[in-house]
Amino acid sequence: MHPDFTTVVAVDERHLREFSLSYQTWERNCRPILQNPLLILADGTECRGWWESKFAKFMQHPNCKVVAVPLIPGSTQRHRMLSALIHGPAEHVDTEWYLKLDTDTWCMTPVDDWAPDEWFDSGYVAVSHRWNYTKPASMYRDLLLWAETHEPVEFTAPAPKTTYSGDDVEEAKRKAFHRRIISFAMWARTDFTQDVSRISGTQFLLPIPSQDTFYWYCAARMGKRVGRANMKDRGWKHTSRKIEQIYAEAMGQ
Repeated sequence: MHPDFTTVVAVDERHLREFSLSYQTWERNCRPILQNPLLILADGTECRGWWESKFAKFMQHPNCKVVAVPLIPGSTQRHRMLSALIHGPAEHVDTEWYLKLDTDTWCMTPVDDWAPDEWFDSGYVAVSHRWNYTKPASMYRDLLLWAETHEPVEFTAPAPKTTYSGDDVEEAKRKAFHRRIISFAMWARTDFTQDVSRISGTQFLLPIPSQDTFYWYCAARMGKRVGRANMKDRGWKHTSRKIEQIYAEAMGQ
Protein backbone atom coordinates (compact mmCIF):
# COMPACT_ATOMS: atom_id res chain seq x y z
CA MET A 1 0.00 0.00 0.00
CA HIS A 2 1.60 3.27 -1.12
CA PRO A 3 1.64 6.22 1.31
CA ASP A 4 -0.34 9.40 0.84
CA PHE A 5 1.31 11.34 -1.96
CA THR A 6 1.00 14.38 -4.21
CA THR A 7 1.23 14.13 -7.97
CA VAL A 8 3.44 16.89 -9.41
CA VAL A 9 3.60 17.99 -13.04
CA ALA A 10 5.05 21.05 -14.79
CA VAL A 11 3.06 22.35 -17.76
CA ASP A 12 3.57 25.13 -20.29
CA GLU A 13 1.55 26.05 -23.33
CA ARG A 14 3.69 23.98 -25.68
CA HIS A 15 2.86 20.81 -23.72
CA LEU A 16 -0.76 21.58 -22.84
CA ARG A 17 -2.28 19.43 -25.62
CA GLU A 18 -0.04 16.53 -24.62
CA PHE A 19 -0.99 16.94 -20.97
CA SER A 20 -4.70 17.14 -21.78
CA LEU A 21 -4.42 13.58 -23.14
CA SER A 22 -1.86 12.00 -20.83
CA TYR A 23 -3.68 13.23 -17.72
CA GLN A 24 -6.82 11.37 -18.75
CA THR A 25 -4.82 8.12 -18.86
CA TRP A 26 -3.68 8.80 -15.28
CA GLU A 27 -7.27 9.28 -14.17
CA ARG A 28 -8.44 6.10 -15.89
CA ASN A 29 -5.61 3.71 -15.06
CA CYS A 30 -4.08 5.13 -11.86
CA ARG A 31 -7.04 6.00 -9.67
CA PRO A 32 -4.97 6.85 -6.56
CA ILE A 33 -3.92 10.03 -8.39
CA LEU A 34 -7.53 11.20 -8.06
CA GLN A 35 -7.58 10.25 -4.38
CA ASN A 36 -4.51 12.33 -3.49
CA PRO A 37 -3.50 15.98 -4.11
CA LEU A 38 -2.32 17.23 -7.50
CA LEU A 39 0.18 20.10 -7.87
CA ILE A 40 0.46 21.76 -11.28
CA LEU A 41 3.45 24.03 -11.83
CA ALA A 42 2.13 26.29 -14.58
CA ASP A 43 4.16 28.53 -16.82
CA GLY A 44 3.84 32.26 -16.15
CA THR A 45 3.53 34.64 -13.20
CA GLU A 46 0.00 36.03 -13.45
CA CYS A 47 -1.85 33.39 -15.42
CA ARG A 48 -3.36 31.17 -12.72
CA GLY A 49 -6.92 31.88 -13.77
CA TRP A 50 -6.08 31.31 -17.43
CA TRP A 51 -4.39 27.99 -16.68
CA GLU A 52 -7.21 26.81 -14.43
CA SER A 53 -9.73 27.59 -17.17
CA LYS A 54 -7.64 25.55 -19.59
CA PHE A 55 -7.33 22.62 -17.18
CA ALA A 56 -11.02 22.66 -16.33
CA LYS A 57 -11.81 21.55 -19.87
CA PHE A 58 -10.36 18.09 -19.37
CA MET A 59 -9.57 17.61 -15.67
CA GLN A 60 -11.81 16.10 -13.01
CA HIS A 61 -9.35 16.18 -10.12
CA PRO A 62 -11.03 17.16 -6.83
CA ASN A 63 -7.90 18.46 -5.07
CA CYS A 64 -5.81 20.39 -7.56
CA LYS A 65 -3.48 23.30 -6.78
CA VAL A 66 -2.01 25.46 -9.56
CA VAL A 67 1.20 27.37 -8.81
CA ALA A 68 2.72 29.81 -11.30
CA VAL A 69 6.37 29.32 -12.30
CA PRO A 70 8.08 32.73 -12.21
CA LEU A 71 9.57 34.31 -15.30
CA ILE A 72 13.38 34.53 -15.05
CA PRO A 73 14.98 37.04 -17.45
CA GLY A 74 17.70 35.41 -19.53
CA SER A 75 16.78 31.83 -18.69
CA THR A 76 15.69 29.20 -21.16
CA GLN A 77 12.19 27.78 -20.92
CA ARG A 78 13.59 24.33 -20.19
CA HIS A 79 15.87 25.52 -17.38
CA ARG A 80 13.09 27.47 -15.71
CA MET A 81 10.45 24.73 -15.85
CA LEU A 82 12.86 22.01 -14.70
CA SER A 83 14.02 24.19 -11.81
CA ALA A 84 10.38 24.50 -10.76
CA LEU A 85 10.26 20.71 -10.37
CA ILE A 86 12.65 21.04 -7.41
CA HIS A 87 11.50 24.28 -5.81
CA GLY A 88 7.78 23.72 -6.41
CA PRO A 89 7.48 20.42 -4.48
CA ALA A 90 9.85 21.73 -1.81
CA GLU A 91 7.52 24.64 -1.09
CA HIS A 92 4.03 23.40 -1.93
CA VAL A 93 3.85 19.63 -1.26
CA ASP A 94 2.51 18.67 2.17
CA THR A 95 2.68 14.88 1.84
CA GLU A 96 5.75 12.82 2.78
CA TRP A 97 6.15 11.59 -0.81
CA TYR A 98 5.25 12.92 -4.23
CA LEU A 99 5.01 11.36 -7.68
CA LYS A 100 6.54 13.55 -10.38
CA LEU A 101 5.21 12.81 -13.87
CA ASP A 102 6.10 14.33 -17.23
CA THR A 103 3.40 15.52 -19.60
CA ASP A 104 4.51 12.82 -22.07
CA THR A 105 4.17 10.03 -19.48
CA TRP A 106 1.20 7.75 -20.10
CA CYS A 107 -0.46 5.26 -17.77
CA MET A 108 -1.20 2.49 -20.23
CA THR A 109 -3.00 -0.08 -18.10
CA PRO A 110 -4.10 -0.57 -14.49
CA VAL A 111 -1.34 -2.28 -12.49
CA ASP A 112 -1.99 -3.44 -8.94
CA ASP A 113 1.66 -3.31 -7.82
CA TRP A 114 2.49 0.02 -9.45
CA ALA A 115 4.01 1.30 -6.16
CA PRO A 116 5.40 -1.60 -4.07
CA ASP A 117 5.70 -1.19 -0.30
CA GLU A 118 9.44 -1.77 -0.34
CA TRP A 119 10.01 1.45 -2.28
CA PHE A 120 8.83 3.43 0.72
CA ASP A 121 10.23 1.24 3.49
CA SER A 122 13.84 0.88 2.29
CA GLY A 123 15.34 4.23 3.17
CA TYR A 124 15.20 5.59 -0.36
CA VAL A 125 14.95 9.32 -1.02
CA ALA A 126 13.66 8.58 -4.54
CA VAL A 127 12.62 5.70 -6.78
CA SER A 128 12.63 6.21 -10.52
CA HIS A 129 13.36 4.56 -13.87
CA ARG A 130 16.89 3.23 -14.20
CA TRP A 131 19.19 5.12 -16.54
CA ASN A 132 22.88 4.94 -17.39
CA TYR A 133 24.12 8.24 -18.77
CA THR A 134 23.94 12.04 -18.72
CA LYS A 135 23.83 13.87 -22.05
CA PRO A 136 25.57 16.09 -22.94
CA ALA A 137 28.59 15.14 -20.86
CA SER A 138 29.45 18.84 -20.59
CA MET A 139 26.37 19.35 -18.39
CA TYR A 140 27.69 16.80 -15.91
CA ARG A 141 31.10 18.48 -15.96
CA ASP A 142 29.35 21.79 -15.23
CA LEU A 143 27.71 20.12 -12.23
CA LEU A 144 31.06 18.83 -10.97
CA LEU A 145 32.52 22.32 -11.31
CA TRP A 146 29.56 23.81 -9.44
CA ALA A 147 30.01 21.35 -6.58
CA GLU A 148 33.74 22.05 -6.44
CA THR A 149 33.17 25.80 -6.42
CA HIS A 150 30.31 25.90 -3.91
CA GLU A 151 31.45 23.01 -1.69
CA PRO A 152 28.11 22.17 0.00
CA VAL A 153 28.87 20.92 3.50
CA GLU A 154 26.31 18.14 3.00
CA PHE A 155 28.43 16.59 0.23
CA THR A 156 30.43 14.08 2.26
CA ALA A 157 30.47 11.22 -0.29
CA PRO A 158 32.51 11.12 -3.51
CA ALA A 159 31.01 11.88 -6.91
CA PRO A 160 29.52 8.85 -8.71
CA LYS A 161 31.91 6.70 -10.72
CA THR A 162 31.75 8.06 -14.26
CA THR A 163 33.23 7.32 -17.67
CA TYR A 164 32.90 9.37 -20.85
CA SER A 165 32.29 8.62 -24.50
CA GLY A 166 35.26 9.04 -26.82
CA ASP A 167 36.68 12.24 -28.27
CA ASP A 168 35.49 11.22 -31.73
CA VAL A 169 31.88 12.06 -30.74
CA GLU A 170 30.74 15.65 -31.28
CA GLU A 171 30.40 17.57 -28.02
CA ALA A 172 26.59 17.87 -28.03
CA LYS A 173 26.27 14.08 -28.31
CA ARG A 174 28.93 13.07 -25.81
CA LYS A 175 27.71 11.12 -22.79
CA ALA A 176 28.84 10.72 -19.20
CA PHE A 177 28.09 7.13 -18.19
CA HIS A 178 27.05 6.28 -14.62
CA ARG A 179 24.28 4.45 -12.74
CA ARG A 180 21.56 7.06 -12.39
CA ILE A 181 17.83 7.64 -12.90
CA ILE A 182 15.53 9.37 -15.37
CA SER A 183 12.43 10.96 -13.91
CA PHE A 184 9.49 10.63 -16.28
CA ALA A 185 7.76 8.78 -13.42
CA MET A 186 9.63 9.47 -10.19
CA TRP A 187 8.73 8.96 -6.55
CA ALA A 188 10.57 11.41 -4.28
CA ARG A 189 10.64 12.29 -0.61
CA THR A 190 9.49 15.84 0.06
CA ASP A 191 11.90 16.46 2.93
CA PHE A 192 14.90 15.49 0.83
CA THR A 193 13.65 17.66 -2.03
CA GLN A 194 13.62 20.56 0.41
CA ASP A 195 17.28 19.82 1.16
CA VAL A 196 18.09 19.74 -2.56
CA SER A 197 16.24 23.02 -3.10
CA ARG A 198 18.23 24.66 -0.33
CA ILE A 199 21.56 23.27 -1.56
CA SER A 200 20.94 24.60 -5.08
CA GLY A 201 21.41 28.17 -3.83
CA THR A 202 19.40 31.35 -3.42
CA GLN A 203 18.61 31.81 -7.12
CA PHE A 204 15.61 30.04 -8.65
CA LEU A 205 17.51 28.36 -11.50
CA LEU A 206 19.25 25.09 -10.69
CA PRO A 207 23.02 24.91 -11.31
CA ILE A 208 22.26 22.86 -14.45
CA PRO A 209 19.12 22.57 -16.61
CA SER A 210 18.21 19.08 -15.39
CA GLN A 211 16.01 18.33 -12.38
CA ASP A 212 16.66 14.59 -12.19
CA THR A 213 20.44 14.89 -12.77
CA PHE A 214 20.74 17.42 -9.97
CA TYR A 215 18.49 15.46 -7.58
CA TRP A 216 20.33 12.18 -8.22
CA TYR A 217 23.76 13.83 -7.90
CA CYS A 218 22.86 15.50 -4.60
CA ALA A 219 21.60 12.18 -3.25
CA ALA A 220 24.81 10.43 -4.29
CA ARG A 221 27.05 13.11 -2.75
CA MET A 222 25.01 13.04 0.48
CA GLY A 223 25.20 9.26 0.76
CA LYS A 224 21.45 8.78 0.24
CA ARG A 225 19.86 5.78 -1.46
CA VAL A 226 18.01 6.10 -4.76
CA GLY A 227 16.00 3.16 -6.06
CA ARG A 228 16.36 2.28 -9.75
CA ALA A 229 13.28 0.47 -11.08
CA ASN A 230 11.71 -0.36 -14.42
CA MET A 231 8.77 2.02 -14.40
CA LYS A 232 7.59 0.70 -17.75
CA ASP A 233 6.82 -2.60 -16.02
CA ARG A 234 4.58 -0.61 -13.65
CA GLY A 235 2.24 0.54 -16.42
CA TRP A 236 4.01 3.75 -17.51
CA LYS A 237 5.06 4.66 -21.05
CA HIS A 238 7.26 7.65 -21.91
CA THR A 239 6.94 9.14 -25.40
CA SER A 240 5.93 12.35 -27.15
CA ARG A 241 5.31 10.64 -30.50
CA LYS A 242 1.96 9.60 -31.95
CA ILE A 243 0.20 10.86 -28.84
CA GLU A 244 -3.32 10.40 -30.18
CA GLN A 245 -2.55 6.75 -30.92
CA ILE A 246 -0.98 6.24 -27.48
CA TYR A 247 -3.94 7.95 -25.84
CA ALA A 248 -6.47 5.73 -27.64
CA GLU A 249 -4.55 2.60 -26.63
CA ALA A 250 -4.36 3.64 -22.98
CA MET A 251 -8.05 4.55 -22.90
CA GLY A 252 -9.08 1.20 -24.39
CA GLN A 253 -10.44 2.76 -27.57
